[in-house]
Amino acid sequence: MMPTVTWGMSTLEKHHAADGTSLITSLRTIAGAFGGALFMSVMTMCAGGTQTADMIHGTDMAFWGMWLLAAVLTGMAVFGIGTPS
Repeated sequence: MMPTVTWGMSTLEKHHAADGTSLITSLRTIAGAFGGALFMSVMTMCAGGTQTADMIHGTDMAFWGMWLLAAVLTGMAVFGIGTPS
């Protein structure tokens, strides 16, 4: 997350730094709330029942989804950020 924040902030002019910081903070909060709701929904839908094994399966699927999202974001940070021109 931090490389993408640094990259995004480095493209702003100095007089827009405060606006960029507040926007990133707001988006991070909204994305955290959305992500929490999304992964809880995935966990509930994949559980499909009230047995312990069902709940464990739902939790596993939610964590696999989180892993996939983290891998995509890491790939964006590593390969998508170039040197500024």
